[in-house]
Amino acid sequence: GEHGFWSSLVNKTSDQSIRHRGYTLITAVLFTIIFGLHLARIAYGWGAIIGSFEIPMWFSWGALFILGVLAYNGWKLSR
Repeated sequence: GEHGFWSSLVNKTSDQSIRHRGYTLITAVLFTIIFGLHLARIAYGWGAIIGSFEIPMWFSWGALFILGVLAYNGWKLSR
């Protein structure tokens, strides 16, 4: 009957909400860790080289801003 349909719809929505919170929590943690690594690179002046290409320090400043926004939104959405 209708009760079974609506009940299953509510349960499915609840399961999706739990998965969504888990996903946003995991991404928030990852963005925060990478944010911390870029912050440490800037603070300690660490170099970064991929192959023969040296990553400029301005890249970490840009990444710091972008990752900060992503981490903040991830933490906000995971609540």
